[in-house]
Amino acid sequence: MGEDAVQAGSSDPDGLDFDEEFIQVDALICEYDSVGEAQPRKAGYTFQWAQIENSCYSLLKKERDVRVAIWYIRACMARRGIPGLAESIRMLADIMSLPIEQIHPRAQPGELPCDALLLHLNWLLSPQFLHQFGNAQVVEQGATLSALASGDVGSLLESNERRDTAVRFLSEAKESLLLIEKNIKALEREFDVSGMSGLIDRALARLKPAEDPKADSVQPAVQVNDTGERERDCRLAAGGTLTSRKDVEATLQRLAEYFRVYEPSHPAPIFLARIQRMLGAQFGEVMAELYADGTALAAQIDRPNGAIK
Repeated sequence: MGEDAVQAGSSDPDGLDFDEEFIQVDALICEYDSVGEAQPRKAGYTFQWAQIENSCYSLLKKERDVRVAIWYIRACMARRGIPGLAESIRMLADIMSLPIEQIHPRAQPGELPCDALLLHLNWLLSPQFLHQFGNAQVVEQGATLSALASGDVGSLLESNERRDTAVRFLSEAKESLLLIEKNIKALEREFDVSGMSGLIDRALARLKPAEDPKADSVQPAVQVNDTGERERDCRLAAGGTLTSRKDVEATLQRLAEYFRVYEPSHPAPIFLARIQRMLGAQFGEVMAELYADGTALAAQIDRPNGAIK
């Protein structure tokens, strides 16, 4: 896959670009993303996720297209929660295991195939998807994934069957996420699913029998820090409040990533980078960042050159 990843794309039309069903689904998704279900709708309105799921399933039989696979994941998760996610994300994992020349969409002239795919795959790391991911029901009429990870097991422990079903679907979803990450890294590109896999791990810990408490004590200390970062990422993605400087830094990184992926021509990342540089900087450094003669101004103010708290 490495050699394919560095070959330029072609100008030939992509497999599904002129398919009527593909165009229809694309239009529905664009409408949903521009309006969303939070806007006023007619009484009894529900978005056509069932139609999208069926159409995407049909389209994926024609071409292995990551755009369609992502729409399929969204539709399945919207309709069936984590069970739907486990089924649909496995299909994406299988697609990403193929040789890159068999995967759509094709790269444009001068574009690397791996970058053409990542342009769409990065949506799985977006705040929008992570919010849907955290709010997906683990089983029918059960707790959401975020609630379960926080300790609200609901009725999942009332029967071994419900618990085992939840464990199976969560484990399958995690396995597929890690496979996707592995295949993208084989293309020499970064794709970090630790936020999602970490949330699944916390949910599984609530469902599985308690293990030896000494097991945690023998783990390297760095894993504690990694877990804390994953928990923070998932909490922020689910709309949690900012309670620390680390939360602020993580939020700024997410904001910058959004603009880089979805609005690449927007200048916001430039200003966000400036804010990131000023966090924890010395007073003189902040003044120098803000003003051309900031160093002289800082000296005139005669403020101790301590870090901004």
